[in-house]
Amino acid sequence: MLFNKASEKIDSGTLNASDFHYIMQGHRNKKSKDFYLKLKKAMIEQKDLLNPKSAGKEAIWANNLVNLFFSFASNRPTKFGVYS
Repeated sequence: MLFNKASEKIDSGTLNASDFHYIMQGHRNKKSKDFYLKLKKAMIEQKDLLNPKSAGKEAIWANNLVNLFFSFASNRPTKFGVYS
């Protein structure tokens, strides 16, 4: 049920950074490469929605971008954390 809800959220095109982190964290043990690739595609296609850039907040933008990539890399299907 949660997998379907997460999949619908990704397909809707309204994924924000918090949603992305929660989905990556919640489904890291699924070992579903298809789901991971779907999130990768969403991250590329919805980059402006996931990490909106605004003037005067470049440091926050950069930090959020690093967090997105860290979450994506550390929660991939074959990895369960940074040191695994």
